[in-house]
Amino acid sequence: MYNVTITFNVNGQIISRNEKDTILLSDSIDLIGARFNFSPEWQGYTKTAIFKSDAKKPYSRILVDDACMVPPEAIKKSKYMSVSVFGVSGTQLITATDQIVLLTPSGY
Repeated sequence: MYNVTITFNVNGQIISRNEKDTILLSDSIDLIGARFNFSPEWQGYTKTAIFKSDAKKPYSRILVDDACMVPPEAIKKSKYMSVSVFGVSGTQLITATDQIVLLTPSGY
């Protein structure tokens, strides 16, 4: 089975993408995964990824083992999506910047 995983590094509150040359096609469903490498500040937090399409509607996924599938709604008919994360531990909230990910239009 064909799957694509995009990897992000979260250092403190700054997020960056590892594979900038990976081509991602819009309109894919259950094909693109996201993995996050967190710095020690994030230890003990329940982490959630936020994906926004160019239409700016957010879609969230709780991370399991610091990974999740990209919601298909975030890449449907989109030219880009933004990716961010936040973590909750008790009353504490840690947030991160967002990272723009360009998408190539599909022929679908």
